[in-house]
Amino acid sequence: MREMKDSGIEWIGRIPKSWNVHPLYYYFGERKNRNSLGLESNLLSLSYGRVIRKDINTSNGLLPESFNTYNIIEANDIIIRPTDLQNDKRSLRTGLCSEHGIITSAYIALRAVKSLNTAFFHYLLHAYDVIKVFYNMGNGVRQGLNFAEFSHLMVYEPSIAEQHRIASYLDRKCSEIDDLVTDIEKQIETLEQYKRSVITEAVTKGLKPDVEMKDSGIEWIGMLPFKWALTRIGSLYSLRVEKVSDKDYSPLSVTMKGILPQLETAAKTNDGDNRKLVKKGDFVINSRSDRRGSCGISPYDGSVSLINTVMSPRENMNPSYYNWLFHCSLFSDEFYRCGHGIVDDLWTTNWQDMKNIILPVPPLDEQQAIADYLDSKCAEIESIIADKQKQLDTLAEYKKSLIYEYVTGKKEVPMTVAVVIDPHAVLYGFIVDKLGASIRGKTQVQKILYLLDYYIGINQNTTYHRFKHGPYDINLDSYIDELVTHGWYKKAYSNADILVKGDNHDEFVERYSTHFVQYESKINLLIDFVKSMKTSQLERIATLFAVWNDFIIEGIDMPTDDQIIDDVMTNWTENKANTKRETWQGTLDKMKINNIVPRGIGNHTIASSRRELNNE
Repeated sequence: MREMKDSGIEWIGRIPKSWNVHPLYYYFGERKNRNSLGLESNLLSLSYGRVIRKDINTSNGLLPESFNTYNIIEANDIIIRPTDLQNDKRSLRTGLCSEHGIITSAYIALRAVKSLNTAFFHYLLHAYDVIKVFYNMGNGVRQGLNFAEFSHLMVYEPSIAEQHRIASYLDRKCSEIDDLVTDIEKQIETLEQYKRSVITEAVTKGLKPDVEMKDSGIEWIGMLPFKWALTRIGSLYSLRVEKVSDKDYSPLSVTMKGILPQLETAAKTNDGDNRKLVKKGDFVINSRSDRRGSCGISPYDGSVSLINTVMSPRENMNPSYYNWLFHCSLFSDEFYRCGHGIVDDLWTTNWQDMKNIILPVPPLDEQQAIADYLDSKCAEIESIIADKQKQLDTLAEYKKSLIYEYVTGKKEVPMTVAVVIDPHAVLYGFIVDKLGASIRGKTQVQKILYLLDYYIGINQNTTYHRFKHGPYDINLDSYIDELVTHGWYKKAYSNADILVKGDNHDEFVERYSTHFVQYESKINLLIDFVKSMKTSQLERIATLFAVWNDFIIEGIDMPTDDQIIDDVMTNWTENKANTKRETWQGTLDKMKINNIVPRGIGNHTIASSRRELNNE
């Protein structure tokens, strides 16, 4: 059992003694890169703890006319929703970005300012979110945060190797849980579809499969039993129009689960004296299309808002049968087809529209039999769904607990657990082995890694920064730490950045020899081409390639040589202007001759902060 210490963080308690504690700003800065020219169009959104792409064409007009105020973010940025902190319904306020794109500037985007595993810190902040750490941090009516406040949040740091180990373990375990959740959700959806089909079949075709049928002449009903009749809704129900106050008649909510007492937390109107009376046994249906399926027989006396239609059943009909009929998807479609409005969410089907809709009329004994059958059958299906929902709830709690236990060090990832390391660490080892005696250090390996990612296209979501020696992945040292920690490689001498085979190198070869096999011939060709180059020449190739690739990403498919070289010499880092223009041109010519030409894949390089440049 490893030695623990008090973290000094109230909601965390004890953590492993070797872990360091610092404010968030020690590890992360705020990415504030406005899309002021409107050039970026890959719209991203934070949804249920994931940063996902958002389809502009299916956003129901809820997007701004311009995205110029949106923030450009990069892969491995951590996104925080800092508003409405007291609203329990807005859970999962953190997400890890996997690609270059834009997101509303209302969110806080965290970018790493030192070498670390962002996935570990995302899991950590996710755990903070789940235990409601953020709730007491905000100010103002909306309980919102800004980066200045959020950056003082105390967090902690295991060694980089342990960060990788924890993040990899949680990635794998959470993926297993998510797969189970997806499978159960599909089962629930299948059951819901089955339930809908059972209802539709029973209310429109009856319970006797061999009964004689006839054409109803009504499109949404189709064929129906020969002995069934047809009638209009207005012949079965009368409209209840009495206006009452919610002070005299308790407010009710019209939901997809029926008519329920209105929750205290439900949004209230200022028009409580202008509501519709509902008597026990009345059927109430919401006339708005955005409340599709919200209806039911009221078990209470009470009142509802004016948007609802309240109907009192006439004699010689079974309300339970028609309750099931009104929950049939075919009827729901017909109900809203008969409505009117300007846009989807304001489409309304009022009583004048509704009363002439034609319904099937089974004999009364069949109405009762169908209602009894559906009561029993749907209760059975709903019981199975409820059990599966409990499984989902259990998995959700297990996932929360799993993340919390491991990111706080309460549980330790066993060293015997198969290690899943970053693919870049594997590639780093491959490059070291293939360079052999030609290896000169990590700058050389970094430039080859970059070309493997963006020339060959192996890891296209990697974020590269514009550093003095060319495109640079700020997580590079963590890949080296992974290789050294497991004894697969070791440093050639103290404080060296040259790696040589370690005591456990054979284990590395055995475990990862088949990785990237589909790229092996391309990897060999690229490394054979660059292995004899001086590091400075390789830096020039990687830098020119990166700038050229950025132009293509920006939509300039065929930048001129002058455009590429000018951007390198003026917009990269100051030292690039020290190299003669003809030297850049010669390198660019050599790239073209050898077909080292970009395709516009991956993320746009980003300018590094002064702090990052000073830490090179």
